[in-house]
Amino acid sequence: MATEVIKSKLLPSFENVGIAHAVRNGNFVFISGQIPLDSDGNIVGKGDVRAQTVQIYEILKGVLEEIGGSLINIVKLTTFYVNPDEFSVMAEVRKSYFSTGHLAASSAFCVTALAHPDALVEVEAIAILD
Repeated sequence: MATEVIKSKLLPSFENVGIAHAVRNGNFVFISGQIPLDSDGNIVGKGDVRAQTVQIYEILKGVLEEIGGSLINIVKLTTFYVNPDEFSVMAEVRKSYFSTGHLAASSAFCVTALAHPDALVEVEAIAILD
């Protein structure tokens, strides 16, 4: 089965550093860790973990919609964040995107820094399309 590289119109290209937005193999979709970027590569919501988390879930939603899926297809989420006091804010945003009762397996890690110095949160996902 061939692996397909997913290039989203929502994000700038990361090919220069060897990163795909997502990769699809059969029904499995592996979405790279997303930080709160706009399509020009600028950080959205600088200093605001709620705004950054919303941007990330909009990216995840958009990437899946571009290939015929939705957030309901997500089976695993991994979240990285820099401030342990802000976990509840991120969890509240995440829950709002899965209001239909869909639960995904999940892991969260508090880290000292992310790849971009203004990123407060990063989320990667695995989805299975029908």
